[in-house]
Amino acid sequence: MACVNQHSFCKTLLSYINILIILILLDFSYGMFNILLCIFTVTSLTEKACYLAVSHFLLVMLVWSFIRTMRTPPATPPRCFHWSKAMKVQYKTKSEEEFQVTLCEAAMELPIIMLSKEGNIRFCSICQLIQPDRCHHCVKCNMCVLKKDHHCVWLHNCVGFSNYKYFLLTLLYAILYLLFISAASLQYVIKIWAGKLPDALGSPLLALVCLSLIVLILVLFLLLYTCFNIGRNRTTIEANYPPSYVNCYDQNAYSFGFCQNLLQVLGEKKRYWLFPVFTSLGDGYSFPMRCAVDDVEKNAGIFQVLPARPLWITLDQYQEINDSEGDTDTTVMEDKNEDVQELEN
Repeated sequence: MACVNQHSFCKTLLSYINILIILILLDFSYGMFNILLCIFTVTSLTEKACYLAVSHFLLVMLVWSFIRTMRTPPATPPRCFHWSKAMKVQYKTKSEEEFQVTLCEAAMELPIIMLSKEGNIRFCSICQLIQPDRCHHCVKCNMCVLKKDHHCVWLHNCVGFSNYKYFLLTLLYAILYLLFISAASLQYVIKIWAGKLPDALGSPLLALVCLSLIVLILVLFLLLYTCFNIGRNRTTIEANYPPSYVNCYDQNAYSFGFCQNLLQVLGEKKRYWLFPVFTSLGDGYSFPMRCAVDDVEKNAGIFQVLPARPLWITLDQYQEINDSEGDTDTTVMEDKNEDVQELEN
């Protein structure tokens, strides 16, 4: 028992090493730029004040977004997707084919369009539930995560519906912060090489610029890939493993153009876009689809628009409301089926 606890402790400790590395890099950049450069190197008071103000603002927004991404629990499916007691018994006693029939009957009352690659209803035997669209089980978090994008080892958390906006802002502010401190420091590195400043400052500032540019390039690639997926309204999992749908063969079935896709992530209120507060649209388990219709604008109004969660309601409270309104979800699947039939006709 002691060995098991020790192994679990070591595993938990190792999982936080990446976070510790990020904190060390932030501490190094703060000390080199704000203390060594701004306070002891820059002579102009105006330039010094501007550098300190901008760097502190970007750093605060970066840390705020990073903490929100790391500390926000992944959103999980509401109770209406969980197996009933009878289904739990049938899973143990019936064959896989017979249990699929039971799943199909239960799924008829749920807003489910996405299927497994075999064309079956997706379910999780660990969490004992029918998986909603775009939901996947995370082995490291040991739970099914709504609109799971990926498990980020640098955050020790899953990136999904509940914190996707925070993750996007973390990448954005990291790039702005690194770009600013590297650009501001580079001009003083050039002055040191020209002999206008003491040589003792050269090595630390050069290390700051090089390290900032390296991390900047890596984060920039990650942000571009994230924006590429947003442009097609796909998660990282969906980009690597194209999903199957009921009566739909479009791999970009959720995409309504980059602006509309980005609006689902950031929300409708523009004044909150750059702040790490939850403003994403929708409930995390039902999504509008275009279903391979060429004219996106014509099809945009067919499916139900994602509702926005009020800002004064926390994500946990919002999920409780969804659980209490589970009975209303039975009509969503019927509406989608009617819409698909209309498109086919």
